[in-house]
Amino acid sequence: MLVLLKAASNMFSSSSLASFCLFLGASQAHLHITSPAPYNAPENPNAQSKNYDISSPISAAKWPCSGTSGPSVQTLKTGEQASIKFSGGADHNGGSCQVALSFDGQKTFYVLHSFIGGCPVQNSEVSYTVPSDTPLGDATLAWVWHNKVGNREVYANCAGVTVEKGSGGPSPAVAFDNRPDLFVANLGNGCEVPQGTIAIYPNPGPDVTGSTDGTPITGCQPINGIGNTRAGSSGGGSSPPPVSQPSQTASPSTPTTAPSNGPVIGAPPKSPSTTVIDVAPAPAPTGNSPSEKKISTDGTCGANVKCAPGFCCSTSGFW
Repeated sequence: MLVLLKAASNMFSSSSLASFCLFLGASQAHLHITSPAPYNAPENPNAQSKNYDISSPISAAKWPCSGTSGPSVQTLKTGEQASIKFSGGADHNGGSCQVALSFDGQKTFYVLHSFIGGCPVQNSEVSYTVPSDTPLGDATLAWVWHNKVGNREVYANCAGVTVEKGSGGPSPAVAFDNRPDLFVANLGNGCEVPQGTIAIYPNPGPDVTGSTDGTPITGCQPINGIGNTRAGSSGGGSSPPPVSQPSQTASPSTPTTAPSNGPVIGAPPKSPSTTVIDVAPAPAPTGNSPSEKKISTDGTCGANVKCAPGFCCSTSGFW
């Protein structure tokens, strides 16, 4: 660095030299994770092709893992703590970070922990708990950072990990499959984290460090089918959507039919106070049956059936 500055001092004016120094600072001002070592990081002994520019912001075309993959370099235990270590230059006053896992070849990611504000910090580490219901097996761990100050960019590193059964721990508030997708902004996908502010995730998930107070970043679209695709749940599990019930429509009342030997009821009333009962025609009286000798004087024909005015109740033994 001193040799570069001395050479630059012989080539540029003082103002140009200051700009040159700012350029050098900016070129070294990014962080990346060193543990677990990303697939193509200089620190990864398994890297097929080492990327010495791994601290640079990621582009939309390379989101989220720059097309890299490889063997596992870290073992995670369900229900137990794990950590991510950082190295590199300035931390851009931190920002917000997320840690997520993918078990399907980097097609789908599930956020394990969201750090809102103060992430990352130069030459430090952050800790999180591996959910007790995390699937077991090989996975890709993704770390995504939206910086607070500087150009509106996003940084992402991916590393191979293996999840094994650990102490288990308490049942999670949100099932693993209901955890949200990664958040991504600043890549021409419909949203941007304002300069000088930390990203407030619209769906941080149930495990959060930092405050969610503030205005969430909204309107973000997925990139390469990844990011902002799943809302997930922030706690208490997800509830199934309400099932709409068919509307209940009252059906017209069915006319009531009395037994075959009684009157047929069903004719609509002619007035609010009058009920009309249709009855079968009465047979002509012969005078020989005792029932024909009964005469209704009050309209009662027996069995609580009343004869409509002007009708006989021969079917009930009256006339």
